[in-house]
Amino acid sequence: MKKIVFAIAAALMMTAGVTAQEQNDGERNRPTKEQMIQHRTDGMVKKYNLNEEQAAKLLELNKKYSDQMGPRRGGMRPNAQGGQRHAPDSVKGQPGKERGKFDVEAMKKKMEEYDTQLQTILTKEQYEAYKADREKMRQQGPRGGRRQHKN
Repeated sequence: MKKIVFAIAAALMMTAGVTAQEQNDGERNRPTKEQMIQHRTDGMVKKYNLNEEQAAKLLELNKKYSDQMGPRRGGMRPNAQGGQRHAPDSVKGQPGKERGKFDVEAMKKKMEEYDTQLQTILTKEQYEAYKADREKMRQQGPRGGRRQHKN
């Protein structure tokens, strides 16, 4: 009986080791910046039913603003060793900016510029749907609505 229990325990430990290795492999295979831009563009094309011309313009717009928007598009992230976090590339080298800090006002201005250019690409109905979706996400808060409410 002890041999069977020992054999099962050994098999479980080997399975756990393989599973842990598979998870580490997944971390190394993160999408590239270009893949992330394409994924975002494809999602908007599908969601708002954009035509090919709109899709091409949107892809260029997303490429243009990919480094200039806040944390969702490359903000605070750990370094390769998992140690200290560093600021987005759009903040590095700017006078008066500390590492790990970014200018909220500048980010809002870039978002307004993005929205202005997006309005020229989308139809009025598509842009209204985009604004409604964005407002819904803001209402949900960070991480898809897991905001804790105090009573």
